[in-house]
Amino acid sequence: MAAQKRPIRHLSPAELADIRLRLSAGEHQHLIAADYKINQGRLSEFKNGKRTTIRDGRV
Repeated sequence: MAAQKRPIRHLSPAELADIRLRLSAGEHQHLIAADYKINQGRLSEFKNGKRTTIRDGRV
């Protein structure tokens, strides 16, 4: 039986702006990621400039 794929979660520009604000306020990445139902690793890549958007799923 094949594993079910999770749908890719795209974040809106408003959500990305909120994430930037929360990161700059010092909020923990895992808490922000949980609120948006995204992978904390993807959030870290976004924070460190390795991504300009967040899409939770395989790229």
